[in-house]
Amino acid sequence: MARISFNKRKVRNYLLLGVGCYLLFVLITVPASVALRYLLESNDSAQNIKLLQLRGTVWQGEAQEATFSRVKLGKLSWGLNSLGLLAGNVDLDVRIGGENTQGNGNVALGFGGKLALQDVDVRLAAEQLNGLFSGLPVSISGNVLGKISELEIKKEQVFRAKGRVVWQQAALQAPQGIELGDILIELEPQNKNTRITITDQNETGQLKINLKLEVQNSGKYRWEGTLSPRNADASKLAEFLRFLGRPDSAGNYWISRSGQLANW
Repeated sequence: MARISFNKRKVRNYLLLGVGCYLLFVLITVPASVALRYLLESNDSAQNIKLLQLRGTVWQGEAQEATFSRVKLGKLSWGLNSLGLLAGNVDLDVRIGGENTQGNGNVALGFGGKLALQDVDVRLAAEQLNGLFSGLPVSISGNVLGKISELEIKKEQVFRAKGRVVWQQAALQAPQGIELGDILIELEPQNKNTRITITDQNETGQLKINLKLEVQNSGKYRWEGTLSPRNADASKLAEFLRFLGRPDSAGNYWISRSGQLANW
């Protein structure tokens, strides 16, 4: 009678290979709606991200309408990078496109609520951001062009960003119409913290701006700097600035504020 022998190591390897192939098949074919619902529940407890009319799989798919914290982004598509899974991250190449919004970049979601962005380019109409001022009598206009080289956020541990954002032809439309010219926002990492510098460019706006914002990894932040009218006869602007207090002898309105990021 023939004798059959089994090599336990080979059998184990075949079983592991079979399980791995099955898991890979599940990953490739799982519907986008199922996978993203799980990811968003794990990484977006505040429900800032909303994706509608999902199509495709977790590997490659799209949402016909994407919203982030009341900002409508338009259509969003993604492709999953398999190498990111080896590091324990959901690593996505993302592209957005709407009537007033264009952008692309890399987004990585890690365990424990970690969010990382790399090489993100975005262009949008500033009016798209008015939803962020819900409940306030404020509206803005202009165009926003941003290049975020890196952004890393992990609640209570890291807030680190590097990039440059230009708000072109910036203007307040309410509560009063005020032309601000071009405003430059620069983000520089400071260990696990970030320093944000805001200045007006080309001296074309009605307002001189020189502000610095320090955001610590603990979520604490502090504003410091000055705002001042560029022209002495800018009565509307002076009326607006009076809400900040009284100017110094040079006409500068000093700002010094501190606080804590909400839900941090």
